[in-house]
Amino acid sequence: MYKRVAAVMTVVMTFAMTYAMNVLVWASEPTNPATGYDMKSAIDTGIKSMSTDIMGIISVVVPVVLGIVGAKLAISKGISIFKSLTNKG
Repeated sequence: MYKRVAAVMTVVMTFAMTYAMNVLVWASEPTNPATGYDMKSAIDTGIKSMSTDIMGIISVVVPVVLGIVGAKLAISKGISIFKSLTNKG
């Protein structure tokens, strides 16, 4: 179960880093058309946007994962308790 969660998180982080690279490239408009892009503001804007997006993804994924893990734990504990009660009876 934990290997699956690790695999899903790896995929999510890969997509997040790919998205971050795209954001860094296209984040800001040229501040001065004669000199081109301001890299500092582009990186700053990109990282802030990426952190906001990642926190949004985490706020969606964590409750689902906790629900799945909690359900699996409850089912496995319920089965083990049922088995122990029927073996003693």
